[in-house]
Amino acid sequence: MKKFLLVLLVLLLILGGGVFYVYQNLESIVKTAVNKYGSQVTGTEVTLGGFQLSPLKGEAALQNLRVANPQGYQEPHILSVGAVYVKLNVKSLLEPVIVVEEIRIDKPAIAYELKDVTKNNVSELLANINKNTAKPADTAAKEPAAPETAKSDGGAGKKVVINVLSVTNGEINLAASLAGKGANAAIPLPAIELKDIGREKGNEGK
Repeated sequence: MKKFLLVLLVLLLILGGGVFYVYQNLESIVKTAVNKYGSQVTGTEVTLGGFQLSPLKGEAALQNLRVANPQGYQEPHILSVGAVYVKLNVKSLLEPVIVVEEIRIDKPAIAYELKDVTKNNVSELLANINKNTAKPADTAAKEPAAPETAKSDGGAGKKVVINVLSVTNGEINLAASLAGKGANAAIPLPAIELKDIGREKGNEGK
């Protein structure tokens, strides 16, 4: 019995040490993962400046997300976001409705750039994503259909409600380089605030 308890204690210490290491190095781990896998999916460089997570408070924040333009375009980034803050009602994770109390997005910027009358950066990035996420035809054909997940509420999965979604300081950059001539213009976007996303009218519950 003593030997069993000793082994259990050692395993708990190893597990606790692993959790502590991951938590202490979470920002670096997430930034590396975003850079690696985001870049693989988009075919361009994806970087994340910072990431913070407070699981007990249900809060997460990221800073300076950048998605580089495909090659051949003059703008350095097709998408950049200054900051994103998310506040989740942790208790709602155990409820039928998951409540996101707040999402704040600050300084989103999208660059739409024409290379010629048939080519633009958005279409090329979407083509990259489709190509890099598509399953091989033979693999997809052989894979059995995923079984439907059992639902506990008559066939409907968990709902998600967002109390407040706000977007501030956004802008769209329009650029074109046609017939050897370049032109660009920045269009600021009005502040956006949406409330009760996903909540049925007349339902004030969680």
